[in-house]
Amino acid sequence: MRTILALCALMLLPLAAASGAITVEPLSNEACCGTAQYVVTVTNDYKVQKSFQLSVDADYEIKVTLQPDLVLVAPKGSEQLVMLVKPECGLAPGEYPITVSATMGGLCEDTCGEICEYAAGEATTRLVVPEGCVPAVEEPEPVPEPVPEPEPVNVTTNETPTGAATGAAAKPMSGNDLFAITILFGMLAVFVILLILIRWSSKDETKKAGSKESESTKSESKKTEAKKK
Repeated sequence: MRTILALCALMLLPLAAASGAITVEPLSNEACCGTAQYVVTVTNDYKVQKSFQLSVDADYEIKVTLQPDLVLVAPKGSEQLVMLVKPECGLAPGEYPITVSATMGGLCEDTCGEICEYAAGEATTRLVVPEGCVPAVEEPEPVPEPVPEPEPVNVTTNETPTGAATGAAAKPMSGNDLFAITILFGMLAVFVILLILIRWSSKDETKKAGSKESESTKSESKKTEAKKK
């Protein structure tokens, strides 16, 4: 039993010196509605390969991207990761701490044989939001101008439309219209007959006048001849 406890104690000795296994550079960076970049370095001081679980603590209005969050580091080696920090537009000016922590697995102190997580180190950097930080205004996309539609071309023809009037359909005649047309034609017929009768009567009078003149001329010629004799 004592031998097992001694072995557990020897395995837990390196965990006591795990502090300082992580650093963040730079110690301060500035961003205004943009993205700031940091470099996280994880160092393994042990003689065996170790895996480190990373976590980040920052203000809820600051978005932090650190990939991957689980790093396998060779003995006496180190790994570097890029951490991107982007504050929300409109975040109040000032300094905001960002803490990166690393934990590692190991045998538990109380019960030898079980795996527990131990703090391997942490580092803190700062994000500075400057005074007068104005959110970037996105320019609206240009709206394309509407293409005018071509005007319709009116084609005029010289065709005469059929019907009582142009552009209107012929209406059927009523009984009154037929009666008026009949009277009109009747009056025209009477007028024509009267003209014919007048012409005939004028011709008869002309003939009669001509015969009277010829008779008077003949009588005068006879009287003249009788006087000569």
